Amino acid sequence: DQNDSNGWLVNQEKSWDLIAQNDGFFKKNLDAYKYPNRYYSEKKTQQLKQVEHRDQCAQFLTTLNNILSSHTYLTSDKIAVADVAVFPFFRQCKFVDAGWFKDLKLRKLDVWLECFLNSELFLSVMEK
Repeated sequence: DQNDSNGWLVNQEKSWDLIAQNDGFFKKNLDAYKYPNRYYSEKKTQQLKQVEHRDQCAQFLTTLNNILSSHTYLTSDKIAVADVAVFPFFRQCKFVDAGWFKDLKLRKLDVWLECFLNSELFLSVMEK
């Protein structure tokens, strides 16, 4: 609260709510979707549950896409802490099965993700 040079602490209530949903519901389903063998021992169960968890992820992704229909970022037209905090998890989800993600046709979310993937901030952190 004392030093927010990038202005990311705008709309804090919305940000913390989205971060909580991401860190709870979405992250739980993302992990089970991405690593079904860690959660289920039988191969057939892994495949069935993976689809189930993927569908749960899609619900949250659709919600975010709808939010992005109203403004550029998750809480407003300005980047906020929610965007920076949840972006890495959506990146992970996209790359589990990029074809599936593309088939969701969540255009606003895809543009938002690409914006971060090509951002100076992300590229500087991910430098090899």
